[in-house]
Amino acid sequence: MFGLGGISRLCSYRNWLPLYRPALVACSVAVVFFSASPCRADPIMVVSGQYIIQRKPSHEHSTQAAVQAQYSQLSASRFSEVVIPKSAQGASTQASSATQHEPLNWSKVRDDCEEIMKDSSIRSCEPNQVLSLSALPNDQYFVYQWGFDDPSFNDADVRMDQAWNQGVGSKDILIGVIDSGVYGSHPDLAGNLWSNPGEAADGVDNDGNGYIDDIYGINAVTQTGDPTDCNGHGTHVSGIIGAVGNNGIGVAGVNWVANMVVARVGPNCGNSIDLSAAIAAYDYFYTLKQRGHNIRVINASFGGPGFSQASYDAISRLNAADIILVAAAGNNSTNVDTSPFYPAAFNLPNIVSVAATGPFLNFAPYSNYGQSVDIAAPGGDVRYTGGGSVSTWTPLSPESPAMYREIQGTSMAAPVVTGAIALLASQRPLLTGAHLIDITLQTADSINALSGAVAGARFLNVGAMVSAGNPTDNCPSDPNKLAPGACGCGVVDSYADADGDGTFDCVDECPSDGAKTSSGVCGCGRSDADRNGNGFADCLDPSVQGVTPPAPRVRALRGGVAVSMTPREGVKYLAKVVTRVGAQRPKTVYYAVSNPTGRISKLRRGASVTVSYAYFVDGATRVVSEFSKARTVRVG
Repeated sequence: MFGLGGISRLCSYRNWLPLYRPALVACSVAVVFFSASPCRADPIMVVSGQYIIQRKPSHEHSTQAAVQAQYSQLSASRFSEVVIPKSAQGASTQASSATQHEPLNWSKVRDDCEEIMKDSSIRSCEPNQVLSLSALPNDQYFVYQWGFDDPSFNDADVRMDQAWNQGVGSKDILIGVIDSGVYGSHPDLAGNLWSNPGEAADGVDNDGNGYIDDIYGINAVTQTGDPTDCNGHGTHVSGIIGAVGNNGIGVAGVNWVANMVVARVGPNCGNSIDLSAAIAAYDYFYTLKQRGHNIRVINASFGGPGFSQASYDAISRLNAADIILVAAAGNNSTNVDTSPFYPAAFNLPNIVSVAATGPFLNFAPYSNYGQSVDIAAPGGDVRYTGGGSVSTWTPLSPESPAMYREIQGTSMAAPVVTGAIALLASQRPLLTGAHLIDITLQTADSINALSGAVAGARFLNVGAMVSAGNPTDNCPSDPNKLAPGACGCGVVDSYADADGDGTFDCVDECPSDGAKTSSGVCGCGRSDADRNGNGFADCLDPSVQGVTPPAPRVRALRGGVAVSMTPREGVKYLAKVVTRVGAQRPKTVYYAVSNPTGRISKLRRGASVTVSYAYFVDGATRVVSEFSKARTVRVG
C-alpha cells in the first residue's frame, strides 16, 4: 500500500494535513491544507459552506460560550460533525439534499476554518469534499459474466467456478456496501439483504443506534433508515457482491448467499457523494461491529483526490475493529503513486486498493494504476462488444425499466474483491482481516499485462483463495481441523473417557476397559495377570485363576497420602492414583514400586485422591493382575 512517506517525496508532507489549531490558520493555506501543487491531477470539489470538524477527546460535543461558537451544526455523528460558519449561513443553510458544489477556494477555507476554530474544543477542520462514484456507464446490456467464468481462451475470469465448488457464501458474514443505495425490491437482491434484528418498521429507533427503522441499512445523508437507490450504481455494485445465485433469473453474485448492509451516501441521483456522508457510513458500520454484528468487509466504490483526516481516522477505527475496506482505485487513467485517489490511497493496513481489467485480461484504459494499487479484478471494457460488467440495476422510470445493465469501472472491480474476501471469510471464520488480505494477495495470479500497473502484477484468483493453505492451520493436510487437539491431526477430537481411566478414548486402544489402555498380552477386556508369578499371564496359563488384590489402605497426610497394599510373593505393585482438584479434569498417574507400603507426596491440599493397585512381574513379558477396588481420601 502506498504510504504518506511516498507522498512527501513529491509534495511537502505538511501540505496534506488538516487545520489542527488556529495558530496554523495564519500560515499560507497552501502550506496547511491540501496542497494546490502540480501533484494534483484533478480539482478538488467541495460542498459550498460546509466543513467537517473533529473535537478533542475531552471536549466531544461540548457546549461553548456564545462568543466562541462561530458556526452552527448541520449534522453530527459519533466522531465528527458537519458545520457551517456564521459568515456562510446566509447563503448556505440548505439541506444536504440540495447542496451546491464548488471548486476548493484556499483563501475561503483559511478564513472559514479560522472562524470555526475559535472554539478551542475543535482539533481539526476541513471542507466537506465531493467524491465521485467510480463507474463509466454504458447502455448496452449483455448478460454473460465473463469476469466470473470466461468461456473464451482469454482466461479473463477470476476462477469462480473453482471457488463455488468450495462454497457459495453465508448469512453469518455481514458485508457493508457504501454507495448510492440499493433497490431493495430487486428479485436478485432482496433475499441477500441484511435484516436488522434490533429494528422494526415502526418509526422508532428500537436499537438506539441513531437511525430510525434501519432495517437493511441507512441513508447517511438524511440520517434515516432508507437506503433506496435512485441512481443504479449501488444496486449494480451490490449485485456483483451478492446477487442470489442458482435461482434461474438474472445474474449470480460472487456470493450466492449473502447478508449485505447498505449505506447510501449520495445526496441526489447523480454520481457525486458527500465526504461527510461517507464518514458517517464508516462510523455506522463500526458501531454495528461494536454491537456484535459480524461485519468483515466493506465495499467503497468511490473516491476523490483530496486527503481527509476525518476520513482517515474513521477508517482507522474500522481497522481497529478488524473490518476490511475494499476501495476502487479510480477511473482517471492516472498514476496514483503521484496523484493519490482516496480512500484507496490511505496508508492503512485494512485497505485493499483495486484496479480494473477488461475481457481480454487487458488493463482497462480508464483505470488508475501504480505500485500503491494492491490488485486488479474484472471491471469491464465496453470498447469490446459484451465487454462490460453485467449486474443488477435499479429501474429508474417507466421509460427506463431495466433490471440489469452492463457498465464498466473500478467500481465494478472492487466489489469482485469484496465478494471474494467475504466468500473466504464465510469458509474461514476464525481468520483475522490481516489473514484474509494476505491470502487474497498471495494467491493472486501474476499477469504480464499488469506489470507496472499493479503491485506484483496481481490479478484476483478466487479459486486459489478458497483452496489456499490456512496461515493458522497446524493440521494442513486435514481439512476438518486447524490444530491437533487431543487426538492429533486426521482424527476427530473426542474428549470422552468411556472407562474413566484418565485416557481419552481416541488414544485409548481399550476404551471400554478401565484397567487397560492397550491390548497387552491377553487383549482388551481380559486381564494380563500372572497370579503365581511364573512369567506367564493367567490368560495363557489354564492352571492358574486370575486374582484381584484386596483394596488398599489409604491414609491422608499433610501434602500427600500413605498407601499400604496386600503383599504377594514374587511380584511388584502398580499403584493407580487419580487426583481431582475442584472442577478440573482428573489426573491419573501410575507408580511401579517394589514395596507394598509407601507414601505419595506433593499432592495439593484439599485434593481428592483415589488409589487402587495391581500386581505385576517383570520378565520376557510384562503381565498385570486385575486392579483392586479403589479407596478415596482427601489430602490434608
